[in-house]
Amino acid sequence: MTDQEILDAMSPRDKGILIAYAECGMRPSRTARKHFISHQGVEYHLRRVRANTGLDPRNFFQLYRLVNLIIKERE
Repeated sequence: MTDQEILDAMSPRDKGILIAYAECGMRPSRTARKHFISHQGVEYHLRRVRANTGLDPRNFFQLYRLVNLIIKERE
């Protein structure tokens, strides 16, 4: 997938949760508290991103790539 296809495969909510997940040290429970959703809700979004993009946000290097793409898109 190209970078643009990866970005298009994620919803704005997915992107926000990924940024928070990275900021919270890849801890779903902290991310859940930050976004006022359940731990399972965070897990759902992580699985959804993996299914739609082929990149696993639970892997540090793949999360880094995803976050970089989101940050570049916002600039």
